[in-house]
Order: sequence, then structure tokens, then C-alpha cells
Amino acid sequence: MNNLIPIVSYPKSGNTWMRFLLANVFKRNKKESINFKNINNFTATSIFDNLDLIKQNVIEDGPIFIKQHANYHNIDNYDFKKAIYIYRNGFDVLYSYWHFTDAQSPG
Repeated sequence: MNNLIPIVSYPKSGNTWMRFLLANVFKRNKKESINFKNINNFTATSIFDNLDLIKQNVIEDGPIFIKQHANYHNIDNYDFKKAIYIYRNGFDVLYSYWHFTDAQSPG
């Protein structure tokens, strides 16, 4: 499958934000609203997700984006032709990650 495109980033670097943008561009039904409940119907969080469901929801022969926090070069057994690599200022990532973990268990 040569239309698989990983979105690779360190956690809290904007991967989910990028998934929302791309899902809105490549969704088949332009009137459908994309939210946190259905984002996984348009972009995958793993190579093992239901890619057939995603194919039904994106434009014909459109790309299927896969969220990855692993190094792009360490994704075994897949010969990706393209990738989106998200780079964010390390301080901003650390700050965002701190707020994320603090929200999970304050203090």
C-alpha cells in the first residue's frame, strides 16, 4: 500500500492537530464534522488500525495518514515513500507535556 503516510513526531508536538487538518482536507464527505470521537475513522493511530474503514471515509485513492511517535527510520517492515515529520521547539514540547501530565494527576 503506497498511499500510507506516517505523521512522525515527539509526543505533544502537534501530531493530533496535523491529523485534524489532513482529515478535513481528505475526507470524502465534506459536510461531516471531525472531532475527537471520530478522528480515528479518518486517520490511523497505528498500522494495525482498520485501514478499510479509513479508506471508505477519505477521498478515492487518497492518502492514509498514520500517527507515529517512533523514529521514522525505525518503523520496521514498511517502505514508506513519503512521511510528514513534525518538529517543534523542545521547550514548547516540554511545557505542553508538563501541562498534559499535570492535568492527568494535578500536583
